[in-house]
Amino acid sequence: MRMTLDPLLGAEVVLVWIDRQPFIGDLAKVAPFNLLVKSGLVKTHHGPLLFIVFYVPNPASRDEPFVAIDCHVDPMQDAHMRLWKELATQSHLHVVFLDNQLEVVEVKEFPNIFKVAETLEIVVAECQGLKGGSFDDAKVEFCKRYTLDDLLAM
Repeated sequence: MRMTLDPLLGAEVVLVWIDRQPFIGDLAKVAPFNLLVKSGLVKTHHGPLLFIVFYVPNPASRDEPFVAIDCHVDPMQDAHMRLWKELATQSHLHVVFLDNQLEVVEVKEFPNIFKVAETLEIVVAECQGLKGGSFDDAKVEFCKRYTLDDLLAM
């Protein structure tokens, strides 16, 4: 979402991570905190779907992430793609962690090395000539087909 964290910089695109469980405090304390991203394009019967998985490696075990969450984007809708295109131009990515009261638990900043622009270029090229359908139905099909573990293994 668009948010102003620093009035001198103005509005920027930030990732908002909301967790309504006490786990959000544990997540904010992970050290070292490495944010990794994996993305891909899936063609469903209802149109294409871009998935973006954000995950934090578990410092205690490399076999599984400490936490992972996926985001679904409709590559056929300019409104869905607009924020990601803006994020691609930013030098840094901020993640704002909110608790169950929507209070800020932590704000973390990362250099924007996530190759968002390259991903979006590939997605746009792959979607040329495709028809979109019901994005809600595409999400349902996608979620039935893939788990977070499946996405991380891709």
